[in-house]
Amino acid sequence: MNQYQAYAENHLVGTSPTRLIVALYEGAIGSLDAARTCFATGDIMGRGRAITKTTGILTELMFSLDMEKGGEVSANLKRLYSYMQQRVLAAHAEKKPEPLTEVEGLLKQMLDAWQTVARQTSFADCGVAEAYGAGKDLESEYFGELITEQQPREDDFLYTGYFLETPSSVLSHAYSF
Repeated sequence: MNQYQAYAENHLVGTSPTRLIVALYEGAIGSLDAARTCFATGDIMGRGRAITKTTGILTELMFSLDMEKGGEVSANLKRLYSYMQQRVLAAHAEKKPEPLTEVEGLLKQMLDAWQTVARQTSFADCGVAEAYGAGKDLESEYFGELITEQQPREDDFLYTGYFLETPSSVLSHAYSF
């Protein structure tokens, strides 16, 4: 294990779920940046790795949602993450970097909100993000407007049914980036 991996593991082990979500967002944004760089340099294999990493992180965010406790907010986040995955895959398939910029913009807006939540409170003290299984409804304050503004229409989906429902084969597996 290299020093970076050791640092990353030590930094994330024992941290709050809110900070883990922030780390996932940062990882996705970093992967999108790498994919755009690969577009510019013509590195198809590197672009594929970056796209795979981004979609994996979005999948992790989707699977970490607590649909029972989060209700409508969780359902909206799940649709938004699915839409982002589809846009990222479309960028790769169509060899166009523009959808990556769109997804990065969405992720940056949401990251800003999560960073604000992480700074203002601890997960244990107030139960941030009911969508992720906590108690209070702070996510509506920070994410409600963004989620409703960015809701994809049914005809926005390129791949009907893509990750709209959690596949039963992955419910027992843990994912990480």
